[in-house]
Amino acid sequence: MAIGEILSETREKMGLSLEDVEEATKIRRKYVKALEDNNFEIIPGKVYVRGFLRNYARFLSLDGEKLVHEYNEIIKDQMENIDPPQETIISKTEKTGKRNGKYWAIVAAVILVGFIYLLGSSYAGLQNKLSENGKSPKSTDNPSYDGTAPGDTGPKKPENNPSNEVPLTGMDVVLQVTDSECWMRIIVDDKNAFEGMVGPGSVKTFKGEESVQLKLGNAGAVKVMVNGKDYGFLGAPGQVITRAFQVGNTG
Repeated sequence: MAIGEILSETREKMGLSLEDVEEATKIRRKYVKALEDNNFEIIPGKVYVRGFLRNYARFLSLDGEKLVHEYNEIIKDQMENIDPPQETIISKTEKTGKRNGKYWAIVAAVILVGFIYLLGSSYAGLQNKLSENGKSPKSTDNPSYDGTAPGDTGPKKPENNPSNEVPLTGMDVVLQVTDSECWMRIIVDDKNAFEGMVGPGSVKTFKGEESVQLKLGNAGAVKVMVNGKDYGFLGAPGQVITRAFQVGNTG
């Protein structure tokens, strides 16, 4: 017998209505109906489905853990029939990007070497011409000329220019699940990268170009690190938290 049938038949034998269940358990009527119809998808997150099942079963004097176990088996069967997680696809994209980056770095290095060679050749040609005229590149008609312009006190040291520093780009987010499971949904650059339950002790890493958005069903069980900065826990155990991190705004 399916989970929903067990719940509905037990409720009807006890002479209870959906309103009675809602008032006693504080579970909204539409979610009670969803449990009895085995329509778990409309409930916001698997962690809530498990909680509602335990609460409803306790109210009906049923074995809540047994119902949760049956629900977990349903999820397991569903996961075996879906496409590979977006996380794998993202990893392949990153590897392709790295290969392209190395290629263009080599091209840039070759161009730079060629430019330096041409510059050196031009300078050598200038030296030869000046030598033929009896002058060196640093000499002028004034024998006391030391290569500096009038009024100069000597060669100038290059100034530090903070604007030349290249800013960090991209998002590197590490999620460490501590002592209890947590349902999470991760959106990377406006694309759904992962959604599901993650067990204790697991570590998940996500990389984005512009933004990474987190939705955690049990914020007190997940430590968050963004671009090497430790944010710790974003909320309390059992608390649902949504947080977005964007390039240039990870404070």
